[in-house]
Amino acid sequence: MTTRKVNRKPAAKPAAKPFDVIAAAKIIGDNIGQAKAAADVLVSATAKINEQVKAMRGAKVKIGASRRTCPNAAAVYDALPTHLNANTKANYLSAIRAAVNGKADFQFPNGSAKAKAAKGKKKGAKATGGTIMIAIGSGATDKDAAAKLRAGFNKMKAANDNLAKLAAFLIDALDDAGYADEAE
Repeated sequence: MTTRKVNRKPAAKPAAKPFDVIAAAKIIGDNIGQAKAAADVLVSATAKINEQVKAMRGAKVKIGASRRTCPNAAAVYDALPTHLNANTKANYLSAIRAAVNGKADFQFPNGSAKAKAAKGKKKGAKATGGTIMIAIGSGATDKDAAAKLRAGFNKMKAANDNLAKLAAFLIDALDDAGYADEAE
């Protein structure tokens, strides 16, 4: 009996699904619109809060350090939404106390671009000035473009807690389009 080598061709790889850039762009555009609307609501709410802070300053109201001994601190804390946890409520009370007792306007805790950029840098994101750039060359393949988009969305998720849900959604959209991360 002789043994003979059989030359077999490797199984053909299934054709990659073409990346639908228009669908991805529409999803991105829709979500940027939602994020912009949320940012507009935040700006409006901050302005209304600062009106009340200025009114409290005008009335010479002070907010003490302890809710147990200062009825003003207790009133502000108790007025905060009940769905917030105790630490979050304490952070908001501290920010309101600083605004009422000081001269600076109220800002949501960790709401400034500098704080978010610093927080993102701690997590390894390369964000400068709060901007994350995703550059895709005109000659890039669909896999290269998907990999660069995924990397940019991961940076966005790490750099900005407010956009983390959007970034996760966009990463899921890449996975659903057939561009799953090979590293996973």
